[in-house]
Amino acid sequence: DHTAGDMIVTIDADLQDPPDLVREMLLKIEAGYDIVHAQRRRRKGETFFKLLSARLFYRLMRFVGRTKIIENCGDYRAFTRPVLDTVVTFRTPHRFLRGIFAQIGFNQCVIHYDRDPRFAGKSKYPFFKMLRFSIDAILGFSSTPIRVITWLSIALWAFSLVYLIKSLFEHFILRITVPGWTSIIVMLFFFTGLILFCIAIIGAYIGRIFEQGQQQPLYWLCDARNIDLNSINNKDLNLPELILSERVLKHVKDEIS
Repeated sequence: DHTAGDMIVTIDADLQDPPDLVREMLLKIEAGYDIVHAQRRRRKGETFFKLLSARLFYRLMRFVGRTKIIENCGDYRAFTRPVLDTVVTFRTPHRFLRGIFAQIGFNQCVIHYDRDPRFAGKSKYPFFKMLRFSIDAILGFSSTPIRVITWLSIALWAFSLVYLIKSLFEHFILRITVPGWTSIIVMLFFFTGLILFCIAIIGAYIGRIFEQGQQQPLYWLCDARNIDLNSINNKDLNLPELILSERVLKHVKDEIS
């Protein structure tokens, strides 16, 4: 929130990622890229379990997320001022920055490097902390789990209707049911299907509440043509999208001038 530079680099405080890669990142920025991701090609010194869990996490994020997350890419990246102005508008309490940077677009590229084993100390991310991070990323970045429950309830409701028709057919046509069985099955599946359908409707509304609660801007700009900044300043509505557009376009205009 308080960064004042035109080029920003974020890196973990333990410096296990090589700081000398910053020069190559800034060269990419000067070449016209807005975001430069540092992707780990090899992760030396890490256990088989951590490598396997990381791979499963990224594959799960690709499944549940609307945006393709760059695999083996942590928070080591460089980006420009307009990107920073856009990212800080995402004010969700549990922000998944790896997903946000991949989501916002702009002109992005990836550079690869081999990360050496940890020189000193121990990782501050034990298993349970990584598990909590994964849960926050999945639940905070995507509403897919809610949609999965919604579609599952609809599928079960449809199955209950099919079984209901089967029970009625066996009772009235084939006459092979036990007395009292059909009425119990009809009532059971009818109310079960009704409950599941109501859960599906509630899940759809909860998914919308979740997306609205993230307070993401409706749009953001990396560049524009034929837009007068004075028209933005004269707007009566103090919309966050207009404020963000003004900040980004002013930065682009200053760079051109």
